[in-house]
Amino acid sequence: MQGMMQLKPPKPYTVSPEALKAIEDLPPLRTTSTDGMRAKPQNMQSAIVPTGRNQSWLDARLALDREGKRMPTNVDYDKVLVGSEKWREIRNVFPAWTDSVLVYPAKNGEFNAGRDVVDAFKDGAGNEWVFSAASIPKEAIGRKGVGIHIDHPAIEVRGKTVILSAGPESTVTVLENFIQESGKTGKVDEKTRVPLAVSNVNNLPAEQMRRLWRIDGAGVRPLVRDLYGYGNRDRRLVGANGRQDIRFGVALVETENPKV
Repeated sequence: MQGMMQLKPPKPYTVSPEALKAIEDLPPLRTTSTDGMRAKPQNMQSAIVPTGRNQSWLDARLALDREGKRMPTNVDYDKVLVGSEKWREIRNVFPAWTDSVLVYPAKNGEFNAGRDVVDAFKDGAGNEWVFSAASIPKEAIGRKGVGIHIDHPAIEVRGKTVILSAGPESTVTVLENFIQESGKTGKVDEKTRVPLAVSNVNNLPAEQMRRLWRIDGAGVRPLVRDLYGYGNRDRRLVGANGRQDIRFGVALVETENPKV
């Protein structure tokens, strides 16, 4: 495995005055009300059910794996958070971990053939986070402005190293025009609900806007979704800079039988 130069770790979710102003300048979302006991993503026969636990991402995933359950993906949360009021039914879970991970090279860098992606920083427990070179799609290698989104990654823990890879339940997506500057707004990718860089972002409808938080170094970061801090506009923030050992809210996806 190839390490990265160790820099002073950034404070997760630290917001500069410039970024705060940019957030406040986002146009408001148009939402509709909905009633119910659980947050069910639109057009899905499933519901997001908070567990009442706050755990690190690794502890949350391993616990749910043992229970035969899974965490909501970034897409699951995005459907609840944006364009509806369903988030109100589960508001106490936020900020919440997703079962989606963003893997990206250092700012303006690229993925290298045969080299694992090693997160630029160890987590607070001293674990190194790695994305296996074998799981990097060929089309992502040697190209700038590319990131990788993976749902339901396979997990292997070797001592103080956490290795993520594409497993039987995983979905891996190569993201073109991956955002290089943390805090930038982009156009939402419909498959992953991650924002991508576009030239005409200010002309986009509010519902197509998302903002990405990332680190400058290489990242192997589970995504976090939130709604607090800056009013409802926070519902469009996609966090790929949170330290993996932070105890965020945990929910599970409960599949519902469709009505006949």
